[in-house]
Order: sequence, then structure tokens, then C-alpha cells
Amino acid sequence: MKRVLIFLFIGTVIALGGCGSQEDRLPEKVEETIEDEDEEADNNEKEAKFIEENELERQRKEIQVYYIDENGKSAGKEVEIEDENDIWTALQSAGILTEQCKLLKFEVNESEKKIDLDFNRDLGEYIRRMGTTGEVEIIGCIVNTYLDAYECEKIRLTEEGQEFSTGHGAAVSEYIGRIAI
Repeated sequence: MKRVLIFLFIGTVIALGGCGSQEDRLPEKVEETIEDEDEEADNNEKEAKFIEENELERQRKEIQVYYIDENGKSAGKEVEIEDENDIWTALQSAGILTEQCKLLKFEVNESEKKIDLDFNRDLGEYIRRMGTTGEVEIIGCIVNTYLDAYECEKIRLTEEGQEFSTGHGAAVSEYIGRIAI
């Protein structure tokens, strides 16, 4: 009776014909190749895990969140964030935004160093209920926090996709820079 053995040998298939008297073990080179492939697979898995961990590290960063302290002065605190939603949450935690204030859309144009930030009507109404100083403080904390976090120079605020107007008639339809608070 004749047997045919097929071995995988460094990416090629080799068919060997033989009879029962031939040894039934893999040649040394094939055994070494299998071990090398296992080692390479382990290394690839470790490298993928390393890259994934580094991407998470790169995405997480510390930023300055601006708020108004109990004395009515501008202050800031360091927080660790991953994305624009973490910043929004930090502004809510700092008392700048209420829980009803929602971030609807956020886009960064890195080449032009500009941000587009769209929020819900609840934030617009919250700001319009403020006096002039309160409006400037709330808008300034939002603007300055996002500009610093994304290293941008300008930001445009919109309310549910429309031009944002404050309670004192100021229309914020263009890109604006940092605000002194």
C-alpha cells in the first residue's frame, strides 16, 4: 500500500510518496517553521495589544476645564478626557452647564484650527436667562475649554443647527476666539 503525505513547508506544499517503511514524522525544517510561526503570531498579538494601549493613551489627555468659582472668579481644573463628550460632562460637573444642556454635534477642522459646536435649545435658554456677565462667563468657559483642549484658534457655536443669539441680542454666527473671563 502506498501512502501520500502532504507537508506545509515554508508556504509551499510538497507531496511525498512513500511506503510504510518511511518515517511518520515531520522533517526538522517543517517543525522549526511551525514553531517560528507560533512565535511570530505571539509577537504580532503582543504588538497589536501594545498599539491598542498606546492609542488609548494618546486619546486620553489632561485638559484645563474653565469654570467660575464661588467668588465669581474664573478658575480652571485639570481633568482627564477622551473626547468632546467628556469635556461637556466636565463642564456640567463644574456647574457651567446643567444636566439638560446637551452637545448635539462637534467637529474639528485641524488644518484650519476651527471647531464647530452645536448644542440644544436648553443651553440657549439657560444662557439667555443670565445677565450679561453670566452670558460672557458661561460662553467663555465653553469656548476657552474646547479651544484649549483641541489646540484650535476659533470656534462657532450654534443652537440646534441655527445661529445662536444671547438674551442681550448678541448673535454668535461667526467663528470666535478665546473670551476673556
